[in-house]
Amino acid sequence: MGMNEKDKRVYEVLVAVTTIPKHIIKLHGIDNMTEFLLHNLGQQDCFNFSKAAYFIDNPDFDHLKGIAGFSQDESYHPKINHWSEANEFSEHMKQASFNSTVRDMCHCSIKKNKMREEKVVQDISDELHFLNPRYVVWPIKNDNHGLLVFEKIEEEDIDKHLESALQLFGFCPIF
Repeated sequence: MGMNEKDKRVYEVLVAVTTIPKHIIKLHGIDNMTEFLLHNLGQQDCFNFSKAAYFIDNPDFDHLKGIAGFSQDESYHPKINHWSEANEFSEHMKQASFNSTVRDMCHCSIKKNKMREEKVVQDISDELHFLNPRYVVWPIKNDNHGLLVFEKIEEEDIDKHLESALQLFGFCPIF
């Protein structure tokens, strides 16, 4: 019995997400691991973001720091596995203007200042020209929180699994 389109899509995302840990281990110690991970999650065969920006909210230092940005418009060669071309991908990401814009962003901590997440996300979305932003906040190591602001090409049932996949950022170094 064949799979329906919904089941095929779930399987496709499952394969895309479950192959990530072996790549993280292989490239262990690389400074820009978050860019590799965000790029993987954003690709068409995974969560299919049109744009995404990853931030870390650090209440101890009172900042919400941009860590990595992904834009389909600046995506690394879609037919080439970016994990297997680490140096080329890293150079590509240094030149990607959306990624650079996200990395240059720094705001006050949402948690420390007890700010409304929705307001901060809207401010970030305006800065990054998101048209229809969505976001997820989740706890990460050292009492920090991750914030992913993203736009999707289209809404999908698979999106309910995004927060679980975002836990993989906990295995990335924080720089």
